[in-house]
Amino acid sequence: MAYCKVILMKELLEESTPILTSDQRVRVFVSSTIEELKDERKAVICAIRDLKLHPIFFEEGARPNNPREVYKAYLEQSHIYIGIFWKQYGWIPPNGTVSGIEDEYNFSEKKPRLIYVKEAPEGRDPKLETLLQRIQNEGNLSYCKFKNEIELADKVRNDIMQHLSEHYGIELHGRLKLTAIPDYLQILQKQMGSKGLILRENLIDEAKKELRCKGKLLIIGGPGAGKTYFLGMLAAELEAIYVSLKNKTTQEVCSHLANQLSIRRNHSLQNHLSEEDARAALQEEMANHSAVLFIHDADHNSDVARALLGLHFFNCHPVFTAWSENTVLFQGLPKFEIPPLSLEEVEKILELQGIKLPPGELQRLYSASEGNPLYIYYFTQNRISPLPEGLYEYQDSLWQQLSPSQKEIMNFLAHSFSNLNLGDLHALLNSQQLITKIPMGTKQILESTIPLIRQTEGHYEIFHTCFKDHVCDIAAADGLSEHYHKMLAEYAANKKWKVAAAFHFLKANDPRMRQYLIDGATTAMLRGEWLLAEDFLKNELLFLKDNEDLHKEAYTRYSLAQVYTEMGDFGKARAEVDKSIQLFAKLDDTEWMYIVELWSSLLLIREGRAEKTIEILKEAVIHYHNRDLLLEATTQMNLGFAYLQVSRFRECAEVTQIALDIFTKLGDERGIYSSLINMACSVGQLGNHELQGKYAEQIIEAATKRDLPRLKAAGLNHLAMAYRHRDNPKAAQHALEECIAICQKLGCIETEALNIANIGNAFRDQGLNDQAERAYLESLTKARAHQLHKQEAFALELLSRLNHDKGLHTEAIRLGLQALEIHRKFGDNLRIASTQDYLARSYVKLKDYKNAAESYEDSAKHYEITELWSDAAYSYEEAANIWVSIGQDEKALYCASSGAKRALLGGAPSRAADIITEFSPNEKTGNFGDFYLRIIHEFIKDPQSVSFARFMINFSIYCKRHCSEALFKAGIESLIKGLPRDSHANISNALAVGIEQSSEKIYASSDLDNLALNIIRSFNHIHYRSIPGVIKLWTIGMDWQKPFIIQIRCISNEPIVERIAIALLLILYSNRGLIEKVISEQGGIQEEGFTLDIATQKEIEKQLNIKIGPISSSEATPASTTETGVPWDQPQPPTVLIIHDEYECSADWTINPGNKAFVWLLMIVHGAFVAHCVHKERESMPDLARRSREFCEAVLL
Repeated sequence: MAYCKVILMKELLEESTPILTSDQRVRVFVSSTIEELKDERKAVICAIRDLKLHPIFFEEGARPNNPREVYKAYLEQSHIYIGIFWKQYGWIPPNGTVSGIEDEYNFSEKKPRLIYVKEAPEGRDPKLETLLQRIQNEGNLSYCKFKNEIELADKVRNDIMQHLSEHYGIELHGRLKLTAIPDYLQILQKQMGSKGLILRENLIDEAKKELRCKGKLLIIGGPGAGKTYFLGMLAAELEAIYVSLKNKTTQEVCSHLANQLSIRRNHSLQNHLSEEDARAALQEEMANHSAVLFIHDADHNSDVARALLGLHFFNCHPVFTAWSENTVLFQGLPKFEIPPLSLEEVEKILELQGIKLPPGELQRLYSASEGNPLYIYYFTQNRISPLPEGLYEYQDSLWQQLSPSQKEIMNFLAHSFSNLNLGDLHALLNSQQLITKIPMGTKQILESTIPLIRQTEGHYEIFHTCFKDHVCDIAAADGLSEHYHKMLAEYAANKKWKVAAAFHFLKANDPRMRQYLIDGATTAMLRGEWLLAEDFLKNELLFLKDNEDLHKEAYTRYSLAQVYTEMGDFGKARAEVDKSIQLFAKLDDTEWMYIVELWSSLLLIREGRAEKTIEILKEAVIHYHNRDLLLEATTQMNLGFAYLQVSRFRECAEVTQIALDIFTKLGDERGIYSSLINMACSVGQLGNHELQGKYAEQIIEAATKRDLPRLKAAGLNHLAMAYRHRDNPKAAQHALEECIAICQKLGCIETEALNIANIGNAFRDQGLNDQAERAYLESLTKARAHQLHKQEAFALELLSRLNHDKGLHTEAIRLGLQALEIHRKFGDNLRIASTQDYLARSYVKLKDYKNAAESYEDSAKHYEITELWSDAAYSYEEAANIWVSIGQDEKALYCASSGAKRALLGGAPSRAADIITEFSPNEKTGNFGDFYLRIIHEFIKDPQSVSFARFMINFSIYCKRHCSEALFKAGIESLIKGLPRDSHANISNALAVGIEQSSEKIYASSDLDNLALNIIRSFNHIHYRSIPGVIKLWTIGMDWQKPFIIQIRCISNEPIVERIAIALLLILYSNRGLIEKVISEQGGIQEEGFTLDIATQKEIEKQLNIKIGPISSSEATPASTTETGVPWDQPQPPTVLIIHDEYECSADWTINPGNKAFVWLLMIVHGAFVAHCVHKERESMPDLARRSREFCEAVLL
């Protein structure tokens, strides 16, 4: 059905498919009684699918709508009707007068009909006999008899193919194979070869210099100035990609350029389904490539030129050509005007044609021609005397020399929508009166008109656009344009060329256009000619305004919405489809409403509402389940695509697998390959190489079954990749050996060279370096022998890597630089990144740190273009570390921040944290604030992935050195907000470090109460009480095997005491499982509680009137705990934690980088706590110090 949109992520199909452009297919409606013709129906459906067409058939079953509405809607969407009849007439529903099969026949009145009647010696239902007699009497259809389903299938297949050939006529010639696109530059150069042109070397050098300097150009030259051939010569020297914008859509141009760029990267051709897809593909290819793009005839198609100028060209260099400067359209483009030919150049052209003129005549020719190359060409082919003044006059003189018959033929060629061959021109020339009796007479006229016309691939055309336009201008001035369009329209209608008939009747302003607009639009849509389809449908709507045929208007608007979608104008598509739905609702046509609403759900993806699309498509899957397998499979495919848009990769894989199973059952190759590719996208994102291998095996199986060796080779290649990821290089070797054998059999030298290199990788994985080297050298030799430059670079890259692994770093660099030069030429970003990665490693080994850093940085930049975020993060980090080591702080800062950003893009906050943590902040470090906060937010989403304690230390250093107290406070409060009930210990530990490393500037005394209250809200077993001026008390309930209470009391009002108390309670509670394990190993809990009093050294000295000695640097004890000496069988007094005066200075990483003051503090608290719980002296537990250190390092480092 028309709503179906098969999304091709990558096209693997080698063979072309009949009548299949974009996502449109010819739809064939199959009508018959169901039970008595079950086998015949199945055979016909298979025959239709064999032709890659879409069978539409109505089966009985529960449906939400009236069956008559359903098959009526099905028929209206179909292009061909097939009726199969035998003995039964079929069931007549209540309140009905005819059976379903007769009703379907009646509804097919405006469709091409193919009728098949099975022999019935025993007789038929009288009503069926009456119907068959009526069918025969009506005529104008194909009617034949058959004996069995095998004969029927053959007849159906042949009749459909014949019908398509006759019905669509010349429209079929314009279709392109999915595996081939035209090389317009090659075509142009072939035409140039016959013209005897001179190479304007100085002008070409000047244009090349301008292009190198300015990066883009607008080449200007009037009609016949030689832009086309100058462009051809320039393009040949620059190995450019060439395309003319004449008679092309934005989709066609962008798709062509994208595929030409893709070919240069050895990538497969893509069937870009819409203008948006094509533009996005071109944008991506330009970002990954460096090439010169020659865009000819830009002013002949300003819409396409404007779309191209709106793109970012990256390292590609566009060259546009136009007749004259359009200051609005081409604003900002440097101009390069093609000057007229010089007298000497005119003389050279004449000499090439064997023409020698006396000086006076030469000067006369030069003056009359004004140095116009087209004028000179006309002169060399048809010398007119006296010489006309200027190009227009010369063309007019040439026109006047033609006979009426020649002029008539020229007008047919100039005005025709379709390409015309000898038979067409003979029929047209003699359509009103006999001019030539036989085709050879017409051919004689054609040959007499050479060189103004030429024959190309079996049809004729006017040799130059300028002369073609001149012919049309003359016809318009004579009032004959509509006359020629009318003649061409009638001829096209007789030939059943529906697009051409609609086009010419429209141009002739002939009301007969009404008969062809819808069919012409349908055919144009099948061919992907969206502008024509739009024109036809809009004119059809103008007719419909006068006759209130709401159903037809609704269907036309639905078709127009599909056209706008393919053109990438989703706003107009939405407007038309909404009107269509409203009209069907007004008609109470529920089946059509359902069809259109379902199709419109795909627009929701473009509107950012993919979740709504998913909801609709899930209902559609249920609707089509076991009713129409092809529609069910296609809907599942679309559902998978919608899942991809919202990164629901696993669900995409699941529904696409269902689609794949159905497509396989139906033998639908396009669906099979599309499904497999969608699966590859999803499992690739999921990193499931086992599943990747499974899909590779399915590709191989499908390719083997359908005898598609190229596809099988691709499957074997993917299978080998999966084997290597599974650490099974031997199996990868065997798969690649089979792949190479297929390539050799097919003569696919480039693919063979690639897989020889790949088998070298399999050898290297097995440690067989000598065999790997031989494979790489063989691949290199083959690539150079056949000028396969990209493959040459790949082989050089692998040889470079092998030499690096052998420790031959100078040789590795030599080979790597050769590979890099070629990779850069082709703009292969992934290969550039990989080569630079290994070059950097060799530079490091040779202690060439500057080159190493530059290579790592360049590697990272190219990895990020390919969106390999993890690899980009790694290379940026390596570059940052090397830049720091050689004193390049600014470059180091750039690389570290870029690496963190790419790690975040790759969904790896822990990696981002590591990069910033390893890149120690200093006074020069800036611009990291946003990264720190973003990393914290990502960490909260997945706190189990990494410890963030060290990260919080670096965060505190950064904030303190940049006086960013507000930033640090924002980070701490983000962690507090991320604390769920019973949160993961990593969050609590990071928060503890952050609070311990904060200061009075961040949390003054008055703020600490609120901080404590905010924290305890996230925990079930922590309570806080504050008696102003007296004490602040935290009570913690440990949910161990026996109840246990911890109290932490602040007996000092110093902010550092309160911060340490909060940090300790977070760590003790959140890591209670680790503590309980140590206690169990030391004998188990002997107490019911533990009290820790925290005070500063000053407070203790003042209250006890004692003096605590200074901290010994060797002991590094910024804090200490008391030991009471009270026997364990007596109640134990509180343990006192004394915060020494130097603690804040010792613990501040800004002042004392690398210190472990807080680690030491936590170690002594942990030791005292364990000793208290198990009733043992610390000295009696020799391994307690080790266990305390391990606990603290696990928590804080």
